[in-house]
Amino acid sequence: MPAPKNSPNEPAPDQLLIEMARQYARRVTGQDLEHITLALANGTKHIIDLSSGAGEWPPEEGWALRGDRAARNGETFRLTGKPRAVFAALVESGDAGLTLLELKRAVWDEHAENRTAQNMISKLRQLVRDRLSLSEVEEPIEIDGDRYRLAVA
Repeated sequence: MPAPKNSPNEPAPDQLLIEMARQYARRVTGQDLEHITLALANGTKHIIDLSSGAGEWPPEEGWALRGDRAARNGETFRLTGKPRAVFAALVESGDAGLTLLELKRAVWDEHAENRTAQNMISKLRQLVRDRLSLSEVEEPIEIDGDRYRLAVA
């Protein structure tokens, strides 16, 4: 069943979830949120990182993720599913990046095929290029030795 479309004046569903979770956390613990983790019925986890939530969204510099909205240097685009999960892991890893094994553990499990992870990295590269109108020579995901990281924005 497709998700219902929001009218332009309605907040996005992820923004509604974030606001409700913030209200709950403030009321119950007196604290704000850093992230929301949703455990889905199929066993996967969807993490909504709110650590950049205190400042302006989208941030003017660098890579960021909030809900299904990814950003690079203030320009946003939508990511869902496994590409979003791979992007989230890369954003979280920062300049250190991730080895293929670390990426598999973060998104699938350590027993996932290397080719599965490599194919998803390729798919994410193309999605980012398309959504940000980057040229084929602009590399959004770099490989440095055995580590994958988001390119300096």
